[in-house]
Amino acid sequence: MSQYRASASEARVCTVMRDVRLYCLSPRGLNMHSHTPPTNISGDKTYDHAITERELPSLPQDELKRTHGQNWIRRVCVTLWIWEMLSILASITCIGAVVVLLSLYNGQALPSWSYGLTINGVISILAVVTKASMVLPIAEAISQLKWRWFWSSPRPVRDFESFDSASRGPWGSLTMLFKVRLWSLGALGAALTVAAMLVEPALQQIPAYPTRMVITGSSALARSLTFTDRVPTTGSTGFSLSVDFKSAMYMGIFGSEEVVTHNPGCTTGNCTWPTFSSLGVCSACEDLSPLLHPIEEALGIAWLVNHNTSSYSGFSRLSVMYSSDTADYLQIAYRAMGSHTIVDFQSLYWPPGSAVDDPPSGCFECVLYFCVKEFSASTIGGYFSETVLSTWPPANTSTPEQPDIDLSGDFPRGSNFSLAFAEQHRNFTITPPGSDTTYTVDRLTFDLVKSWAEKSKMFAGEIVSDGIDYYTPIAFDVDDIAGRVYNEMTEQLGPNKTINGRSIPSTAGPGRLLSQVATSLTTFMRQSETGNLPINGDTIHYESFVQARWYWLAGPLSLLLLTLVFMLSTILLSARNGIPTWKSSSLAVLVHGLDDAGSCAMTNPRLDGLEKNASEYRMAVHQNLGVWTLEARRT
Repeated sequence: MSQYRASASEARVCTVMRDVRLYCLSPRGLNMHSHTPPTNISGDKTYDHAITERELPSLPQDELKRTHGQNWIRRVCVTLWIWEMLSILASITCIGAVVVLLSLYNGQALPSWSYGLTINGVISILAVVTKASMVLPIAEAISQLKWRWFWSSPRPVRDFESFDSASRGPWGSLTMLFKVRLWSLGALGAALTVAAMLVEPALQQIPAYPTRMVITGSSALARSLTFTDRVPTTGSTGFSLSVDFKSAMYMGIFGSEEVVTHNPGCTTGNCTWPTFSSLGVCSACEDLSPLLHPIEEALGIAWLVNHNTSSYSGFSRLSVMYSSDTADYLQIAYRAMGSHTIVDFQSLYWPPGSAVDDPPSGCFECVLYFCVKEFSASTIGGYFSETVLSTWPPANTSTPEQPDIDLSGDFPRGSNFSLAFAEQHRNFTITPPGSDTTYTVDRLTFDLVKSWAEKSKMFAGEIVSDGIDYYTPIAFDVDDIAGRVYNEMTEQLGPNKTINGRSIPSTAGPGRLLSQVATSLTTFMRQSETGNLPINGDTIHYESFVQARWYWLAGPLSLLLLTLVFMLSTILLSARNGIPTWKSSSLAVLVHGLDDAGSCAMTNPRLDGLEKNASEYRMAVHQNLGVWTLEARRT
């Protein structure tokens, strides 16, 4: 045995302990019938410690057979690494099960299984088994490499603890990786142990559950190709508009945008329709403020709108705050549309708080007319949205140089609204460019609508002003529709603009309100029973489906392959060097542990003292008298 620099007393104690242990291993000490202790144990006594199986006491034959039958399977499994091979096979099986499961449901709707089981739950279980099965052979291989590290070559005693900690889990493996001097095949095992922590989340990341649209049926959206609205007048042969049409007009004026918008039924809350066209009503407004011209009057300044060489009647802020009229002679911007229009009116507006000599903040001409609207529509999450993409015909505005262009002339005024007279003239038709569909408004219906809107002076009204004195006018609302238009223009006030040298608030005009009226009338026309040809769309159901992201499988498969290579390399290296298959066996450490002299030299009741002493020694596995022992020497 090697010589150690220890004190004389320590050497004598260790020699006595050695003699006692060797005696216990001798035939005399193992004799079960002899209770006589050795008579002479001294430091210089020499014994023959070569022990063979023949010299050991024999067990009864029946017990020997039973023990042999119980242990042969374990011996074969330990020696041939059967458990580790089965663990790797379990990992392969679990990963294969994940692949099969996701292959079956990839692209399919998310299944609903009994007992609350889900795909994620099953994959989570398989991932846990995969990770546990992968860690076992790695840990055993690291433990086996522990013996290889100390085989014949002296290594620091504390390396034994580093290998042992690495075989127990990720923390010990991570610590081992930071010790560069331990970088060997065992370091690969430590890296695999740390990387194995990612196996479980990687497998669970493979399935994703996006949503997709699934068409479950059809949904109809109303549109109008022809429009007829006339009811017989009681007691006469004439006709009038229905109450429903008039209600739609007033709803557009006094209602809200949400009320006048068409809202179809959609059973799933998600529907789409192709782009479509429908007969409806359009609106347009033109700002005539640049044409305003002041004139001096006895009571103040009156404002006129110049048109060509003629001047039409104007109004003074002293007399009105708002005035509108539908007279033909006031038509300027949309005179070119002639008899196509439903109503054409011009208005002057002074905002609240304006002085009596201020110019109007706005002078607008607005028009309502039949047209064809192109729509895109959809219902998403129960919210219906409809957008007007284009209209035909466009609102044709004429310039002061070309005021009298008439696009049609097909509808002379003064119709007696009789069916017989209406049938003598063509219906009002619109055929948009590039379309093979002709949209039609019944002739009598057109005359009835035009007469009711214009001759009833619906959009002709005033808000007159009176005052305590010349500078403090007070407005009196004498017309409901005029008041509604006035309030709309007040809500649309914006930055100041200069008119006739005066800076006054500007207004966007009644365009938004007229657009709401046009929408209300269009909705009524689309929902009327005559000429309604629905456009069919798709009823959509959003469902979650399984999507396998196979690239997440690369990590677990790579780790599994490296684990197999690592274990096989350990087996071959141990076989080539003749290292017993002790792996993580505690019995191997107990039986073939540190020799007595090294143990006595490093012993300490405190852990920190023990570690300090161990850091001063190196050890290696040697065979002495037929027994494998870890022999230590001071560095």
